[in-house]
Amino acid sequence: MKKINIPNIVTLIRIILVAVSIFFIRSNHFFIFYILAGLSDVVDGFLARKLKQETILGAQLDSFSDFFLFSITIIWISVNKNELVLGYITILIVLFVIKLIVIFINYFKYKKMFIVHTIGNKALGFLIFLIPVITNFVNDIYYFFVLVFASLVILEELMISIKYNDFNINRKSFFIDKDR
Repeated sequence: MKKINIPNIVTLIRIILVAVSIFFIRSNHFFIFYILAGLSDVVDGFLARKLKQETILGAQLDSFSDFFLFSITIIWISVNKNELVLGYITILIVLFVIKLIVIFINYFKYKKMFIVHTIGNKALGFLIFLIPVITNFVNDIYYFFVLVFASLVILEELMISIKYNDFNINRKSFFIDKDR
């Protein structure tokens, strides 16, 4: 009998939570689904390591659900803080295009679509996740900081995709040779 992969189920629940949150994008109910989705991101990784259920499929599902969570954050900002988006639209578009280029480079090199789980990507994910949660308590400098940090993280991921020929979704950094 095949063992149930609990972390993958948690990741699928995150995707569902993000999808449902779209219907509440203009209400405070959005935050319930959004925060639960964010917490599930921490839980699935913890469970995968604890239960020794780390799989390539799980890592790819996690990358997809992270991108989905990132996308709903951008949608929330666009709907609820559209003046902010307009100020940074060019930078956001450039970063999005570079991110897509990285994903396509990885796909053509490894025949897999994924986002490398670098330390920077994990930190960036947390900073982006915080945007809707703390947006009423911060000023534009936080958004600018996140954009600068995102630029550095995406450029690092591009360098990893170009430099390395071995598939390692859990590569910690371009600057750290020892992974895992």
